[in-house]
Amino acid sequence: MHVTVRLQVCSTLVLVLLCGAARADRNADSVMARARELYQQEAYDSTIDVLRTYLKKHGKEPSTEYTVPLLMEALLRTNDLRYFDRLFAIYQRKFTDSKFMPRLLYLRGIALARREEHEDAVVAFSRALKAGVRSPLDSLAVHNTKLLCRTALTAPELGRLVSRSDLDPRVAEVAAFYEFSKLYESDRVDRAREKAEAFRKRFPGSVFEPFARNIIGRSRDIQRKHIPIGLLAPISGYDADIGRNVVHAAQLAVDRHNARGGTPVRLVIRDTEGKGLRTAELTREMVNTHDVPVIIGPVLSSNAIVAGAIVMEKDIVMVTPTATDEGIAGLSPGIFQVNVTPGTLGRRIAAYAMEHLSIRDFAIMAPLSDYGKTLSASFRQEVEQRGGEVVAEEDFDEGAQDYREQFIRLRTTLMRRRQDTLGMEQGIDYAGSTGKRTRRADSLYLADSTMSVGGLFLPAEAEDVVMLAPQVHFHRIRTQLLGSTGWHTSKTLLDGKRYVEDAIISTSFQTDTRNEHWVSFAKAYRERFDAEPDRVAAPLAYDACVLVLNAVNKVGDDPRALSRHLLGVKGFRGVSGAITFEGTDGANAETAIMKIKDRAFVRIQ
Repeated sequence: MHVTVRLQVCSTLVLVLLCGAARADRNADSVMARARELYQQEAYDSTIDVLRTYLKKHGKEPSTEYTVPLLMEALLRTNDLRYFDRLFAIYQRKFTDSKFMPRLLYLRGIALARREEHEDAVVAFSRALKAGVRSPLDSLAVHNTKLLCRTALTAPELGRLVSRSDLDPRVAEVAAFYEFSKLYESDRVDRAREKAEAFRKRFPGSVFEPFARNIIGRSRDIQRKHIPIGLLAPISGYDADIGRNVVHAAQLAVDRHNARGGTPVRLVIRDTEGKGLRTAELTREMVNTHDVPVIIGPVLSSNAIVAGAIVMEKDIVMVTPTATDEGIAGLSPGIFQVNVTPGTLGRRIAAYAMEHLSIRDFAIMAPLSDYGKTLSASFRQEVEQRGGEVVAEEDFDEGAQDYREQFIRLRTTLMRRRQDTLGMEQGIDYAGSTGKRTRRADSLYLADSTMSVGGLFLPAEAEDVVMLAPQVHFHRIRTQLLGSTGWHTSKTLLDGKRYVEDAIISTSFQTDTRNEHWVSFAKAYRERFDAEPDRVAAPLAYDACVLVLNAVNKVGDDPRALSRHLLGVKGFRGVSGAITFEGTDGANAETAIMKIKDRAFVRIQ
């Protein structure tokens, strides 16, 4: 969260200090007198001009120790933060022990806050206090710290500050108070209580101690009455934006649930930082310390695998809203994936092509990526299980510009297949000398002919799709183009042109911003968090939480009953789309089948 905060600079000018400074020469004395006069008249630009003119000639003289601080103060008054920063860095190196440094550190805090670097601003105020900044700046440093902590810093940011060992005790006390206060305000009551208890031990006799005691008492009351639901997400680190969307969406779901009088529930939120080891530690904490019946999360597939391996041996339910790796839900009957997996998408398009288009023979051309391999394998498995045949399979590097070799090999395979069919019809034995001559003759004849295969599955991203689709036409291959979720972008429609017309794809159901579920959710999200929800992680997390809350309302907090209830979910319509768990596997089986018609994606199933 970034907020522009108006901090108090201090009406007491730096002149008090400057008047007592030792003069290097008479010229500096007269320049300072003129600069002070202009500064007192609030003619800051003129103050800067006078001092800069002097420093151009005398910048290496000892007088810079007291001329530069006045210049820096005038620069801050005019909001010339870049020049201020340059001078501060030079002055700090040259005059580390100067008596002007405490005040300049304070001013540095003001400059950082104006640039919305709020954590660094608090650290600068702390350094000013530790350096012995004089009154009234010492009080203002604490005041401005309170203002930043209250209005600009989030609980995780405050937590990072509190964990520092170099903060002035007055600053650390303020940051710690606002950290547990904000945790409590965001319904993270268990974490708020832990932080408030730690605060009382670290700052005995603090003016904030009554607030800490109050939050500890109220948190305990809430914890006794509410069922704990675990939530694991990367609140900090590389994927923090995704994590924050997940946490906010889950909090919103719980708020609405509790407000409607549902079985009281509270979230136990922990930050995985996107790290596997941290995820393992927190999963065990959820099981052994907090005794949660359900964990929502983790968010990342790699972390969900770690957590899934731990809970599969425990009496606990895990619902990951966003993980897409194949097989996570298969680890245990109590593990669920709300986001549609690539394997599900591959199986779905194969089943549709065979059931509704009566296609029995297929070719696959897939990228050499984990995503492409998973889609290809699941597509092929579904085709073969249904009695169909994958007659050719080619791969390519993502982002390639030349697919000539792949299409030549595909044409060769299809041509030999056609020759075999003709040979069987005509009773030709290609193994004999006559048969070999006939095959060569047929090859020359068929070289310019159109080859056919019932369906060509291209599980690629749009950047590759728009290069591959025209090649199908160029190499004279007649087929039904089949794709998956990577096709589902405007680039496919715009750059694929007529070559992608009538293609059919399977895709995870996209959030419909015109849908009443989304409209209601987005409005509530904005009002609650003063931010826009993303269209993937937030709706998936909200739906995952709603499914869990509905189950808690129906069957209570027994994990086995919750698992049985969730396995019976079919056709649930949420913010992210439809969700169905098919009885034995907790992977969401709902996908949409789309057809490209008149440069638009049209849902056909």
